[in-house]
Amino acid sequence: MSSSHARSSCGPCGGEVTVYLVDFEQRLLISLHDDEVLDIDGTVAGRSFRVEQVAVTPMDDGGSRAWVPLLNGADRQARF
Repeated sequence: MSSSHARSSCGPCGGEVTVYLVDFEQRLLISLHDDEVLDIDGTVAGRSFRVEQVAVTPMDDGGSRAWVPLLNGADRQARF
């Protein structure tokens, strides 16, 4: 997937979508857009991935960020 598909506008909601994939060891979430890497242990994104539930966090600009794990069958794909 190209980076132009990894991060795109969210249309009417005015937000962005960034896709992260989990590494084979399931320790890191890696952005397809840039070089951002998030640890699964100790981050909201990682907790959302582990428990397979949406997590919402406030942002400095007054908006919010939703971490949404997507499943492919029984496998977690970690797309946010």
